[in-house]
Amino acid sequence: MARMYTILIIFTMSVVQIWAAPTSTVQGQIGQAGGRDYLNGASVILTNESNGKVHGGFTNAKGRFSITSIPAGTYTLKISMVGYKTIKTENVEIVDGDNSFDYDLETEIVQKDATVVTASRMEQKALEAPSAITVIDKRVIMERPAQTPVEYLQGTAGMDQAQTGISQRAVNVRGFNNAFTGTLMILTDYRLSGIPSLRANIPYYVPMTNEDIEKIELVRGPGSALYGPNAAQGVMNIITRSPFSSQGTSVFVTGGLRSSTDVPTDDGNYYSHVGMRHAGTVGDKFGYKVSGQYVNAWDWAYVDPEEERLRSDAIAAGADPDTLIVGKRDNIHRHYNFDARLDYMLGDEATITLMGGYTKAVSTVELNDLGASMGVNWSYLNFNTMFTWNDLFAQVFYNQSDAGETYNLRSGRRLVDRSNLIGARLQHASYIGERLRLTYGGDFFSTNPITEGTINGRNEDSDSYTEFGIYLQADADIIKDKLSFLAAGRYDQHSVLESPVFSPRAALLFNVTPTQTVRATFNQAFTTPTSVDLFLDIQSVPDAFGLGAINPAWSTGVYAASGGLTGYTFPRVGGIPQFVSQFNRTTLTHLDSASSNGVWEATTALVSGGIAASEEIDDETKALLLQLLGAIPPPSDIKGNMATLNPSDGTFAPVGDVLDVNKLVPTSTTTFELGYQGVVTDKLHASLDVYYTTVENFISSTVIVTPNVFLDFQETKDYFKPIIKGTLLQQDVPEEQAEALSEQLSNNLAAQYAQVPVGTVSPNETPYQGDIVLAARNFGELSYYGADLAIQFVPVDWLELGGAFTYMAKAGGSDSVDGLYWTAEEIGGVQDFSFNAPAYKGSLFATYRNLSEAVSVGAQWRWTDSFKMISGVFQGDIEAINMIDLHVQYALPWVDGLRTTLTMLNVLDHRARQFIGAPLIGRLTTLRLDYTF
Repeated sequence: MARMYTILIIFTMSVVQIWAAPTSTVQGQIGQAGGRDYLNGASVILTNESNGKVHGGFTNAKGRFSITSIPAGTYTLKISMVGYKTIKTENVEIVDGDNSFDYDLETEIVQKDATVVTASRMEQKALEAPSAITVIDKRVIMERPAQTPVEYLQGTAGMDQAQTGISQRAVNVRGFNNAFTGTLMILTDYRLSGIPSLRANIPYYVPMTNEDIEKIELVRGPGSALYGPNAAQGVMNIITRSPFSSQGTSVFVTGGLRSSTDVPTDDGNYYSHVGMRHAGTVGDKFGYKVSGQYVNAWDWAYVDPEEERLRSDAIAAGADPDTLIVGKRDNIHRHYNFDARLDYMLGDEATITLMGGYTKAVSTVELNDLGASMGVNWSYLNFNTMFTWNDLFAQVFYNQSDAGETYNLRSGRRLVDRSNLIGARLQHASYIGERLRLTYGGDFFSTNPITEGTINGRNEDSDSYTEFGIYLQADADIIKDKLSFLAAGRYDQHSVLESPVFSPRAALLFNVTPTQTVRATFNQAFTTPTSVDLFLDIQSVPDAFGLGAINPAWSTGVYAASGGLTGYTFPRVGGIPQFVSQFNRTTLTHLDSASSNGVWEATTALVSGGIAASEEIDDETKALLLQLLGAIPPPSDIKGNMATLNPSDGTFAPVGDVLDVNKLVPTSTTTFELGYQGVVTDKLHASLDVYYTTVENFISSTVIVTPNVFLDFQETKDYFKPIIKGTLLQQDVPEEQAEALSEQLSNNLAAQYAQVPVGTVSPNETPYQGDIVLAARNFGELSYYGADLAIQFVPVDWLELGGAFTYMAKAGGSDSVDGLYWTAEEIGGVQDFSFNAPAYKGSLFATYRNLSEAVSVGAQWRWTDSFKMISGVFQGDIEAINMIDLHVQYALPWVDGLRTTLTMLNVLDHRARQFIGAPLIGRLTTLRLDYTF
């Protein structure tokens, strides 16, 4: 017992001694050399030189930092911040009590040690990344505020960005752009940021202000080996600021004007944008942040001729103009966002982060393949939880969409989308020796579309699906600091697709000098079918040919009904298709005897009715024709011809056969790439990437897969003529006259019979027998190649120059087709295909910075070549675009933390339509005042 007391006393004294051990506080203020601004978010790290213990913190909005509970001793002090030269001082003596250090950091525009995390899902130097990558740092973000994060990438190498409104943009990398596109994987702190089931990227649904963003990393090219499905074109990761490194409060207010248009409905041109952000800490372990913003603006107006026609037709048919929503546009764009974040530090190396955001688009117009939609109260909610501890990363996130009262402007059909997605990521890394690092992990995504039958129809109760993937990446130093090799592989399984997918990746990286690298890479990625591709089931037209007005049983509906899960096969006898006639849906009719099963009788009734009602045929001829048709017996062996309806103009295109529709499989993208990036001198940074890509198994938009059947003209005529001639001869008509008249009458009658759609070749698997069915299908293969060039040059400290140039071209194909456009015959015979992006585009920029006066002036020139566009109903030619943007920022001297920014987008007001179906985009001028304290 005495021994126990002795141990307890010794332990207690030790704890008291440790508790009472003298510690120190290090504090100070960090500013910018030659300027009058203090730096918010600069990192201050103290490393004990005897035991390696690390202590650190960040500067606040006033540039001040304070690090407490530091034992006295000798330390290495390191102060760093993006855009500034790092200060590293050894043998810094920390004494008991207070220690004060003030430093000014010098600017460093061309950075040698910039780090990225998106290329390999681990922190590494940008120069050593095995991918083509662009980084937008905090300096750029602060100098030219924007509405959405994607705007900062406008004009960067490889980036395709089409502005379709004040805040609306269609974005992608290296082509494959589209209305309502989602081929570029956009992440916010590794959380998928797209609409859950529709898989569309809508930039203003990212609920954060400019002040929230630490940096943006854009990886160009396939990224499935690490990020899984739907990263075929690239990955954009928006990395937000920790409250520990961004303490303080910011408020801003922006007002402006856009150029007017000639559209009669355009009756306003103002723009307003306000917001705030506050971040702080409670003690040394807990940090928090809240932010929000509101945008209210008159958007550029556009009049869609098809909307106007459909609206006029509906009003003429008796619709109330006050309640009719077809063609009812509201040109005011209005949305607001809220975002919050909590960080809790578990010791020096582990952090738990909780984030959440909410966006509501009160009023907006968004393009999609079926036409423009009027977004009304469309909301988006997300939650994100992350845990990091050394090389361990774990994440769980949740996205939910609610389309509110959104409706399609052409059809007036309400879009119901209350989909949600749950995602989880787990990753760890370990080292084997000093030269091999293994990164491994897994991802899980569960998507639950909820459309209340408006999109997925009969599939509503069985349209949820999950995706699971695991991956392993090995980074090996073959020759230390000179040659390295990376290999990665990923296995993914989709719950409703039959076969798993394997995505390989390999890269060889050679350090020419410590600041210049060249690389050769191979990546294979995949894109899975969307929930719409797999489960779409809606009726778009109830009576395509108007026959239902004569007999309701004869109506032919048009259904968008996916066969992605089962595929579609078509009935045949002796290799010849059979079809379902709307005149007799109970019995299949053989294509070689298309006039049987009551088809001839029903067609005769329709033609007879048309003749009787015609005002162009005289009464005598009418009587003769009706007499003949009543006397002619029905044949049973007239063959049918197949033709596919073109919904855009109502014409039919003949087809020789009907093609089965296979179950949908993922689209595969394979890219070989050579790249160089380097800091050539302290004043020049350059990168060049050359690539060759092959894409297989495209997933088409919904196309008609069920041809209609028409009686063969020649056989019908050959059947009519002898009967008509014989009837005329019996009526004592002379031979020559009977021959000529029978030729004329049989020709006219056969033409009328051959114009009646007598049936539809329907797949075995569809419930819509006899109706026209549209579905997505895999098709074709294409290859293309290209190059991305980016240059950054700083001739003097106060001037930065640079530019980017992108070139893409198709490999193979017909020389008669210009640009990045393939005819159906070139790539599989299903439909024409366009990249919806130019073959050439470029930009140049110049930025002037006067730190002592706290002035920044920047200008960017952007140019994109013309291109052909095909995106659902939006098809046409986009003309070349030439624009200049300008920004001027000035820190007002009489109030610390107060600055103003003038931004002019499209300074010269070169009005251009960047996508078919979008308005002409003109000049937007805004003045922003922000205050940070």
